[in-house]
Amino acid sequence: MSRLGDYDVPDITLSESIALLRRVHGSLGTNASRAGVAGLLRLNPRGGWYASVLFALKIWGLIDGRGFIRLTPLGVRLATAQDAVARQQAAFSWPLLAALAGRIPGALPGRSDLALVLFEVTNAGAGRIHVSLVQVRRILEDAWPERASSAQPAAGPPAAADGTELAAQVPPGFVADEALQRIDLAFSGGQISLPETPENLELIIQLINRRLGQIRTEDPLRPSRGS
Repeated sequence: MSRLGDYDVPDITLSESIALLRRVHGSLGTNASRAGVAGLLRLNPRGGWYASVLFALKIWGLIDGRGFIRLTPLGVRLATAQDAVARQQAAFSWPLLAALAGRIPGALPGRSDLALVLFEVTNAGAGRIHVSLVQVRRILEDAWPERASSAQPAAGPPAAADGTELAAQVPPGFVADEALQRIDLAFSGGQISLPETPENLELIIQLINRRLGQIRTEDPLRPSRGS
């Protein structure tokens, strides 16, 4: 599980979550102990990855409970049948997707535009968004396939041989070298500090242009500093 401003982000997609849920339901039914589910999935019941898996199933509205894991009515529907309506309900159980739905009228935007929307919606810092962007887009494209079909693909390294996106470990354009010069920008909504790379400069310029448009819309008669 990761956190992006005001929102949690699951580590596995809705499709992956449903596949795991069907394994649990097929072997253990609608109620099972945490240890029983961990054993079925061959995961350490006290491990961080197991906690992330359970969190994802909860954020999609598929399970509830703590000591015992119970499939929700929505989870039972998805565990027992291909149900497009139930799948959509599960997708919109994720609060971030529900929040983005009102801000993205068509296909998922490209990488830079999606970063700007996330900056406005989540209250996360630009650096955190930059690091999380590949994972968030992967989750969105799976949960919201009708919006992903005509969207621009996210730039980044090719998939590994096993299908795992290398970009999930090394986000495109992310530079951690502290020896680089940094971009520091402070404004009324917060402060941004990023390594000075072409990708980060592009993001900062777009943020400034977006803010300029907002100011002009709010107060078109506001004089410039030089007036």
